[in-house]
Amino acid sequence: MPPWLTAQLAALLMTALVLGAMVFYAFVVTPLVFAKLPRETAAEFLHEAFPVYYLVMGCGSGIALLLAAPGGGADAIMLAVVMAGFVVARQVILPRINSHREARLAGDERSAAAFRRLHRASVVLNLAQMIVVATVFLRLATRA
Repeated sequence: MPPWLTAQLAALLMTALVLGAMVFYAFVVTPLVFAKLPRETAAEFLHEAFPVYYLVMGCGSGIALLLAAPGGGADAIMLAVVMAGFVVARQVILPRINSHREARLAGDERSAAAFRRLHRASVVLNLAQMIVVATVFLRLATRA
């Protein structure tokens, strides 16, 4: 098997793992946590889990990027954007969400609105990242 094909298959596999983990977390873990735990317990659990999620997904997309980079082009650029999105989500958006969450719990209504706005932004970002990773996966799969 030619080395370029091996790298492409490895990129395909890593991209599939990232996409699968993202979909599983968003559409299985998060709803299940809220369905099975009291709301405050669920919120606290996810509050602790999201930094880990963003770190793991950022590293996974970074590995996929490194594996896809020899092929260059749009796949590598899209994975770089996804990875950057995880860094921004973890280092910028999440701390702001947490700050507004604490203020909201203390009764600050402006923080409640800011929390909702930032939470929506993080959900939209994650959905956009899923779409981009799915696109890269399909592009790699058609060339494998």
